[in-house]
Amino acid sequence: MENKKILYQITEEFLKNYSIENPPLISLYRDYHIQENYDSFRSSDKFFIFIDNIKELLEEKVSVLQLNDFPYYTTDNIKHYILWINNKKYSNKLDKIFIKNEINKYFDTNIDATNTQNAQNIKKRENIITYWVNTSHNSSIKDILHTHIFTKKLE
Repeated sequence: MENKKILYQITEEFLKNYSIENPPLISLYRDYHIQENYDSFRSSDKFFIFIDNIKELLEEKVSVLQLNDFPYYTTDNIKHYILWINNKKYSNKLDKIFIKNEINKYFDTNIDATNTQNAQNIKKRENIITYWVNTSHNSSIKDILHTHIFTKKLE
């Protein structure tokens, strides 16, 4: 039997150590099973098709938000999203204000739950814990600028 290190779930408190101003310089990890699936995906044709599909979506949009299919190993109350950003318009430079504005297009933590007009609001009702762009050393997908966003449900 293979000896694997015990992995501890990444907590909200730990994630708060990082931000767009201070991305992690270490590699955050996935659960072993998720990492195996990710490695398999990365070495398949599906990966290249996925990247091409995201690039195609970004031809029409400035950004695309999706729940990460291969999230870091966080506690169960945390969601891990990826915000893919159109490189042609915003190159690979890190425009922090632009990224924050793009995130705000998808998330609204200031919704009045008693206001029925907001029922049709398509923004996600979640608290943003933190977000960042991985350093090039920690980025496994370098073709498309992307931001990691971590959220939890509104209390």
